[in-house]
Amino acid sequence: MGAFPQRPTWRSHRSRYFLRYRIVPIVILILFLQQQYLFYSYRDALLAKYSPTYFSSDFEQFLSQFGEFNPESKHLQNALLANRQEWKILGSGREGNIYTYHNSVIKTFKKEQSPLRNCVDIQAGLRWPSEIPASLHFGPRTTDQKDNAIATNTSTAPLEFLPVQAYFEATSHSASLPEWHLVTPLVPGGNLNELSKRIRNRQNPPSFRDLDAQYRPTFHRLLKTLDSMHRDGYCHDDIKPTNLFNRDDTTWIIGDLGNVRHVTHPYHTTRIWRENRQLTDCRANDAVRALKTYFQFLCEAASDPEIFDSEFFGREEPLSVLYWTTMIDSASMSARRLRSLSFSEAPSQTRRLDVQPDRLSFLPVRMFRRKAVDNAIGTGLNDSPARFWSMSWLFGPPEIRC
Repeated sequence: MGAFPQRPTWRSHRSRYFLRYRIVPIVILILFLQQQYLFYSYRDALLAKYSPTYFSSDFEQFLSQFGEFNPESKHLQNALLANRQEWKILGSGREGNIYTYHNSVIKTFKKEQSPLRNCVDIQAGLRWPSEIPASLHFGPRTTDQKDNAIATNTSTAPLEFLPVQAYFEATSHSASLPEWHLVTPLVPGGNLNELSKRIRNRQNPPSFRDLDAQYRPTFHRLLKTLDSMHRDGYCHDDIKPTNLFNRDDTTWIIGDLGNVRHVTHPYHTTRIWRENRQLTDCRANDAVRALKTYFQFLCEAASDPEIFDSEFFGREEPLSVLYWTTMIDSASMSARRLRSLSFSEAPSQTRRLDVQPDRLSFLPVRMFRRKAVDNAIGTGLNDSPARFWSMSWLFGPPEIRC
């Protein structure tokens, strides 16, 4: 007869008990250390992100006085505030709200959700959005709501930035504390997303080759503007379709300069920057993002996006060759070099005979290819993980004291 199974003893139960309660504290300790690592690493990254963009002290003092002592700007400010109830909401986000009034766009800034990065030198403790000094540095200044004529700016960049009509601090009905307001002209052509929708909704929208032939010179002018900006020592850091405005078919104006930073800014080496697959050299990053933005515009506006997707990975179409040649050496790319490459890969309006629309191919194949193209030319930037793990929702985002 076989032996009877032994019943578990009190000693074995005690061993399991102690083993279980030794592992649990170790797991808790590891999770705590990981949380602390993420907390401090992301806090440091956000602190770098919200650190100021440096301009010369004399320049910033002139800028801070411009809004206070310029009579025309003060007159426009009073007119806008007196007619606040007539402002029309254009958009709202974490950084603030955007309104329109007649031929002007008014942007307000929520400092509770997105810290004001720059300090005003002439008044201790006073902060203002970096978009204001950046817009004044690159954009021409005008207070004429009817005439957006180009005026003198203080940078060496071409005058293809939004002019500044006024800027000031004022309270609003929805905020108890004063908010900064930046006033710029309304661009009737809208941004590139709006332009692509208008083109796509035409009765006979053009092909991507026809669009490329029409807008490639405009893309070259954009790269020339970026090159001048980079030689001035700054990067835009947020080139995308919603930040480019269509003044006419030959000129795209660069807007939303709230992320402009000097080339050596510490944000360009942070964890947030790397996790968003941005290039360490912000000048190369601007150039690549400009190319991706141009591709997004062509794809969204063209009548043949399926052929665009098919040709994108074929590496034979001039557009495809331009993209993949750029990406091979993207880390050392520049706006000037990309412009030269674009000239060498001139737009083609001749359709290859061996390329047919993929309407008969399987739907999953087309969807997979569409997603792959979107991933390749995407320009999204996301700091949600940083805000979550740094507990900005509890402690607020970090900022450097003035």
